[in-house]
Amino acid sequence: MKRNVESRLLQLEKQHGGTRIAPMTLVVSQFGKELNLETSKCKRTLSRNGLLTQIVELDGSREGFTNEQLEAWIERFPIEGPQ
Repeated sequence: MKRNVESRLLQLEKQHGGTRIAPMTLVVSQFGKELNLETSKCKRTLSRNGLLTQIVELDGSREGFTNEQLEAWIERFPIEGPQ
């Protein structure tokens, strides 16, 4: 399944001149609570038209968690293909 998704991403890159469509990311966090990545969740889904949707539920505050750290953490999760 992972190879199918990776293959599809490569096909989309070729169709769009090597550029990817920016993912749509929704991040929900809790203010005033220490961040716990062990209990945080992320779901990544690739639609049939190539849009990558990322739903992130952080267990705690995002304060001190940089965009780069967040993106690296999100990328650890698999991308599910279209249903």
